[in-house]
Amino acid sequence: MALVDDLNRALRPIGRVPRVMSVTLAAVSIGLSALVFSESGNVLSFLVGVPATVVAFLSFRIRACADDEILVVRSYLRTTKIRLRDVQAFVDLEYIGFWNLQSGGNGWTNLWLRMLDYTRTSGHGRSLPETMCTRRRGAEIAALLNSYLDAHEMAWKGASGKHTS
Repeated sequence: MALVDDLNRALRPIGRVPRVMSVTLAAVSIGLSALVFSESGNVLSFLVGVPATVVAFLSFRIRACADDEILVVRSYLRTTKIRLRDVQAFVDLEYIGFWNLQSGGNGWTNLWLRMLDYTRTSGHGRSLPETMCTRRRGAEIAALLNSYLDAHEMAWKGASGKHTS
């Protein structure tokens, strides 16, 4: 149970980076809309700020948590539930997603952002761009998730006989 608590404490910052970026984008968009409105008087200028404001509100959904069996990752619109017994390993990779126009890289052009990726025991993997975080945080979360998998692997093997490394 202490390992789950440590894991959830480490997962708490998931969503902070997209929230900061979304709120900043919304503030800039609304500011520009207000500037255009003050110059032209056109009410439609505020439509520029609406999508950014919606994204900012949706960014408060982004978070991750875990219990004994499942890792839950919430994105802007989608929730992903990952059965931990079906996961072989977690790694942190350079972030590739909306905020860097799918460009990847691991330098200043990517703001040194990272995301989690996992491989299922079946060999299939999936990236989780919604777990965007800093380099240090990504490595810490991946290490804790892998420690959790290692600690529970024998119990899961005994219970189902299906989990293999």
